[in-house]
Amino acid sequence: MRKLSLLFGLVFSGLLLQAQSISHVEYFIDNDPGIGNATGLSITPGSEVTVSFSFPVTSLTDGFHYLSVRAQDADGDWGNTTYRVFAKFNTDLGTVPAPQNITALEYFIDNDPGHGAGTSIPIIPDLTLNKIPFSFSVNSLSDGFHILSVRAQDAGGDWGNTNYRVFVKFDTDPPVNTPPSPIAYLEYFVDDDPGVGNGTSVPVSNSLSVEDLTFQVDLNGLSNGVHWLSVRSRNTNGDWNQVNYQPFTIRDNIVAIGNVAEAFCRENAFSVPFTVSGTFSTSNVFTLQLSDENGSFSNPTTLGTYTGNTSGTIQATIPAGVTIATGYKLRIIASDPAETDQPFKLFEVLDVCPAPCANSVALSSTADDISGTITLIEVSSANGHIEGSNKVTDGAEATFRAGKYIKLEAGFEVEAGSVFLTEFGGCD
Repeated sequence: MRKLSLLFGLVFSGLLLQAQSISHVEYFIDNDPGIGNATGLSITPGSEVTVSFSFPVTSLTDGFHYLSVRAQDADGDWGNTTYRVFAKFNTDLGTVPAPQNITALEYFIDNDPGHGAGTSIPIIPDLTLNKIPFSFSVNSLSDGFHILSVRAQDAGGDWGNTNYRVFVKFDTDPPVNTPPSPIAYLEYFVDDDPGVGNGTSVPVSNSLSVEDLTFQVDLNGLSNGVHWLSVRSRNTNGDWNQVNYQPFTIRDNIVAIGNVAEAFCRENAFSVPFTVSGTFSTSNVFTLQLSDENGSFSNPTTLGTYTGNTSGTIQATIPAGVTIATGYKLRIIASDPAETDQPFKLFEVLDVCPAPCANSVALSSTADDISGTITLIEVSSANGHIEGSNKVTDGAEATFRAGKYIKLEAGFEVEAGSVFLTEFGGCD
């Protein structure tokens, strides 16, 4: 057992008569051995004495104990006994056992059948398990909420904590011989629900489904910030469906990116039109920013700027060092007033931009052989033609597309397992 020590400081001032000095101090643990019979401490006599000392606790049991201290003056009179509570625990934890592989995984629904009695989930033993897919039948469960519980056992036979998730089961089968009823009424509301049937009506024609419906929403009186647009419908039988909702943001100053390519290559200029709503100063600078490949603007890349306070176009160029990837976002921020929380568009950075549309292409082996890739070769859709004596090998998929003709010369070959297509059309 590791030996522990405790430092304890006390100040004894004027315990008896102020004219007398403290001449003796003693302490004891838990049980009082009687005045004068406790363990004495070395002090310098005086009317005030500060005592700092340590004492062994090896023989004490783990748990809480009392340290008591008292003093005696030069006349032999004792003062009150002062005590403090302290705790003693064994801090020698020994050797921490190495983690063991998880060897068993089981689940149960609602009632716990006991450890090892759940339904086994097949796994490959490992120290950690993440994203283990499994399915279970809910046919015998009643409609309503249920609890799915999962737990694991390691190679030493020890079980971990039981993790659970709540899910809901409903019978989704429609009533027998009951055809779907057309939607007869549609309404919306913003933020607070005014009650079924009390929303703002949206004109609809009786139809079994409503898709790509466009309607105007009254935003007057709404404060800046996030709001919720909710929509629900009622069929001709008088049944209401669930509420569908979508968050949106009200702002005074908006900079919206217009029609721009969804992907572009590095070191090539392209135009980004934008539309301004709100009021900006004449010295304001609009800055086109590119996020990282994960869509984060924590450290954006500037692609171009535009000085002014009206709608316009920014000439942009993606720097050479930007990583080729999908998942990027484009946004335009303002400087005066400073506005960074603006709409964005998804974007992809390409390695090579499409080549100009050629009128003719001649392909030969081995320079133009197509091996193991998916390749499109196209020329002008007006008068373009392709002549090829190359080879398509190693499971490649090659497509030739031309507006006038495609001619396969001697030596052209498509290896077994590869695919070759011809199409009339082409680029502009």
